[in-house]
Amino acid sequence: MANYFTELELREFISDPSMSADPLAYESAAAAACGAVNNYCRRKFDADTAATARLYAACNWGGILPVDDISSTTGLIVTVDGSTWTLNTDYRLTPFNGVNPSGESWAYTAILPLGTQAWVVDPYGAPKVSVTAKWGWPAVPAAVKHAALLMASRMFALKGAPLGVVGFGDLGAVRVAGNRDVEALLQPYVNYQNVGIA
Repeated sequence: MANYFTELELREFISDPSMSADPLAYESAAAAACGAVNNYCRRKFDADTAATARLYAACNWGGILPVDDISSTTGLIVTVDGSTWTLNTDYRLTPFNGVNPSGESWAYTAILPLGTQAWVVDPYGAPKVSVTAKWGWPAVPAAVKHAALLMASRMFALKGAPLGVVGFGDLGAVRVAGNRDVEALLQPYVNYQNVGIA
């Protein structure tokens, strides 16, 4: 799993341009934050460098088949019961054009048969569809990167904040903020398909 920002970006985000803190503390906070983002969203936002195969079982003949996130059509191979389909002739990927309604780059998340093509459905649920792809996202969305930076900065602050207390002010203990803002940033990216975790 790759981090969604550099160590320097995290240092700048928490205003430590002097690089006074231990680099391992930053690396630990970054890895934990990006892992937490992936777990919350049930997907990863970096792209695989090599295409690998995964198996899927269709539950109806002609409907959309949800798949794990596909970052690119490069190296993409879709095989249905041993027959290789051709992109934009036998099937299309959705969302169309690899963008969401607001124009943001988005991973492909489903396959739609075209023309007379149909899924082969096994009565016992055996996988009949093989998809070889570079899994993940084409680019880390800005909101995801910002959420990961927020989480990493808070995790970094917690190392010196017993029970989340970073100091005391006029109104008592000052605590590290909660994560509702992080959840709001990540909510549009949560994977509800339950097809697998990339």
